[in-house]
Amino acid sequence: RSLFRRAILNTDMTLHFAQVAQMKARVSSGIGRGSHPLDDDDDDLVDGRYLEKFYQTMDGRSINMALLFFLHAADVSNPAKAGPLFTEWCERSLRELFEQGDEERRRYLLPLSPMCDRDNINKNDSQIGYIKFIVRPTFVLLSDMIPNVVTEILPVLERNLRYWENRKKVELGLPVDEEEEEAEEQETDVEEVVEAEKVGPNIVVDDATLSGDESLLMEEHVLKKPKEKSRTEETRKPKGDYDRNNNNNNN
Repeated sequence: RSLFRRAILNTDMTLHFAQVAQMKARVSSGIGRGSHPLDDDDDDLVDGRYLEKFYQTMDGRSINMALLFFLHAADVSNPAKAGPLFTEWCERSLRELFEQGDEERRRYLLPLSPMCDRDNINKNDSQIGYIKFIVRPTFVLLSDMIPNVVTEILPVLERNLRYWENRKKVELGLPVDEEEEEAEEQETDVEEVVEAEKVGPNIVVDDATLSGDESLLMEEHVLKKPKEKSRTEETRKPKGDYDRNNNNNNN
């Protein structure tokens, strides 16, 4: 029961970067930095024995961490679905977020939560950023633990990313190269995707690391919650009220 409760709470996107960073640190320590099923020079990596060893050495806490991560990956997987499902789920997700934003605005809960302001969110931009900074790094990390992700999911994800990028070009009145249109039907060079996600400057969060792209997203406050008032700010009274109270007590 406790694990189920934690699993549901861990789908909160404000926990995304810390969760990915912690899982990345665990995978790096268990598999070895730089190891990946695409490395054809190591038979242990190719035949999957490295994964068996990795899972055998996991303790109870790490197993729970992996289960929570798997559920979180499923929760953000809409852009990794084949067409036309990924566009349909995009519409549903944005509709839900905008309804939340409308309710927050009605209750004067400003600023609105990220991605919830229907007046300032561009669909194409939102999906491009969501895939690049959230979904793709998550599934590249997942591919370290489930190798089939490399061939079954990442190519679909890259095709969907190109779809939104091409829509953005059309929106701006820019030409879409014929080669890019043809690439929609071709396989993605997954090795390049995986390697690109594994490089870049890192920062430390909760004893784990975030990639450069993730750090940039955090700096742009995409997933930050509105700053809560401190206890002192909430209980602070206007100076005039304070002086009147003191005068009444003295009398």
